[in-house]
Amino acid sequence: MNTMKKMTALGLALTGLMLSGCGGGETAPTKASSGASRTLSSEMKVTAEWVSIPAGSFTMGSNRYDNKDEKERRVTMKAGAYEIMKHPVTNGMYKQWIDGLPEAEREANIPADDRVRGGGWVDGWFPKGKADHPVTNVTYIQAKAYAEANGWQIPSSAQWEKAARGDSDNRDYPWGGEIDATKATYGNPRGSTVKVGGGGVSPYGAYDMAGNVWEWTRSSYDKNNPGRELVLAGGSFGSTAGECMTHNRMSAAPTVISIQSGFRCVK
Repeated sequence: MNTMKKMTALGLALTGLMLSGCGGGETAPTKASSGASRTLSSEMKVTAEWVSIPAGSFTMGSNRYDNKDEKERRVTMKAGAYEIMKHPVTNGMYKQWIDGLPEAEREANIPADDRVRGGGWVDGWFPKGKADHPVTNVTYIQAKAYAEANGWQIPSSAQWEKAARGDSDNRDYPWGGEIDATKATYGNPRGSTVKVGGGGVSPYGAYDMAGNVWEWTRSSYDKNNPGRELVLAGGSFGSTAGECMTHNRMSAAPTVISIQSGFRCVK
């Protein structure tokens, strides 16, 4: 199976990845009701941790798939060295941000209310006990707003892949050449996220870059249609082993939400 293939919103819906169905695959976040009584305890107030990615070239893509845009090649990013979050943005981190927003902006950025599947937020709150799980059910637009409010960015697909893969070898997974169930949460479409930091680590010290949640990048999937669909990377708890490879790509419109997708930032 060619795991590099484009996965449309319809394809995602059919494989159980998306909250929304077809018809463009777009779902607006549900407006949360007021009156939440819980408070964000001090242990939930997580701050971002970062790892440094050096300047220089790295191997991107793979020759094992028939995809002309993702053939194995050496890539040097013009921006040079950068930092990437050690883990995906968590529910606790995201909650801190939205609670500091004006009411209108806050409501526009609350993750989708998903009482059926349990992955989303209800009444402006993430699922109980999941402060240290990746935030999900966020659109790229919401992820970008979070990043820019803090002076950061969503990574490009090249920045994401280098952070996951390193620059010294052509590895398929952040830790090496084979999938490892002790280092990645994957293969269970009916499962759920796990807390960050429990999976395998990349050569630069970044965690959760295989499985758990797909992660938004700011790169267009189709260079001939910039911005129409963006690249997501890393696979999720419902993905196959192949979909969790460092060089695998999935696509979705910026307005799509999923219980299996989240994000991290770069600076």
